[in-house]
Amino acid sequence: MKYEEKYTINSFDVDENNNIRPTNLINYLQETADHHMRDRKPSYYDFFYEGKAFVVIRMSVEIYKQIHGYDKVKVRTWVLPAKGATFPRCYEILRKGQVIAAAYSEWAVGNRHTGKLCRADEVNVGNYDMDEPVELSIPKRFRFPKDMEFQHLGERHVFYSDCDMNGHMNNANYYNMLWNYIPDIGQKEVTSINIRFNHEAFLGRDIGIQMCRDAGKTSVDGKGEEYYGFKTDIEDKRNVECVIGVRTIKKNYTYMLRCADGSLYTGWTNDIEKRVESHNNGKGAKYTRNRSPVELVYLEASDDRETAMSIEAKIKRLSKQEKEEMIESNRNLMKK
Repeated sequence: MKYEEKYTINSFDVDENNNIRPTNLINYLQETADHHMRDRKPSYYDFFYEGKAFVVIRMSVEIYKQIHGYDKVKVRTWVLPAKGATFPRCYEILRKGQVIAAAYSEWAVGNRHTGKLCRADEVNVGNYDMDEPVELSIPKRFRFPKDMEFQHLGERHVFYSDCDMNGHMNNANYYNMLWNYIPDIGQKEVTSINIRFNHEAFLGRDIGIQMCRDAGKTSVDGKGEEYYGFKTDIEDKRNVECVIGVRTIKKNYTYMLRCADGSLYTGWTNDIEKRVESHNNGKGAKYTRNRSPVELVYLEASDDRETAMSIEAKIKRLSKQEKEEMIESNRNLMKK
């Protein structure tokens, strides 16, 4: 069995490319886990007031399709049997019934009074939904080879707004912090994140950040084109180690053209400027060869070819009036 919550992705969750930011994605996963604990008991707060706190050890995340503002998604979470002092938890994000992201995590439960870790038989998680382990292509554990060369990037102060109830930087805040250092990140999208937490960053401390531009030896997801490794330190202690996989954004577009005779043509492409030029040069579709010049009047971006083709098929089934209404609603976007 898996616990499930429904969400609508907010406009403030996404970046300039309308893709969800890494920290915001993790927030939805962890919020769902918190709801799971609240509804099944014991809740996070039940544990907290007992003097216990769940602390994440590692998190492995794969993003199969990008998540956008106002997407309606379902987030599922469930636990696996605890072993020793390790408590595994899995996640899935679904859109229209399709899994578009998945994650695996391991947690420890610390005694806030003694500083010691709790054993599995000291933490009651028997009411939580349990299912099979999630399958990922990236490893759930990784280590940086000794020959990897890291460059010091700078330091990041831990402010009050970074911290949670445990008095240290909330683990979700690390993702955006490191993502920001990837070169030309505005032209790229995240395909995977693999992170291991070693020592907490408490309020007022400074985090030293190092990056390696070639971390493909450690965590490869099969979709990424580049893999960036990060190491952070608090004074003389290792804070986190992380690998982020990214690829250049390659959009697919569904479009409509208004032909010289007033008719509309619908198609899809991965290079809209070149495609419109070819239509006007008589090298496009057979339909437009004798109806040029054409004007681009509707454009809708998709993450993959299949989605663009599906939208194309749906538009072609519409009446001309319905197409005109789509064009009118898209007019402001076309001006940007």
